[in-house]
Amino acid sequence: MPDEPLYDPDRMVPEDLDFSDPDVARAYLDHPVTEQLAEDHGRAFRALPAAQQQAELSEYISGLEEKRTEVAAAVERLGPDAPALPVLRQVLDALDKNLEAATWRILKLDEG
Repeated sequence: MPDEPLYDPDRMVPEDLDFSDPDVARAYLDHPVTEQLAEDHGRAFRALPAAQQQAELSEYISGLEEKRTEVAAAVERLGPDAPALPVLRQVLDALDKNLEAATWRILKLDEG
């Protein structure tokens, strides 16, 4: 069916999606249901005690740093004309923004 959406939360689960297709990934990330779930998760996280937030953020930052190292290595291995290069650069940019946001949140928690 050509008019079928790439992601429909009423009929699909994220585990069944092909996230190697950038259009599918974007359809999932930009869907209002996904955005609302992210907002709900963020509110629930911010309601946790500061010490628990800091511990979870520290673990999250470590994971992001590992992923960033892996993606940066993949970018280095690719030639300048590799089709995947623009997408990997977008991933690096997103990882950097997430690292910055998590670090900022820890600093705000430290301020009390």
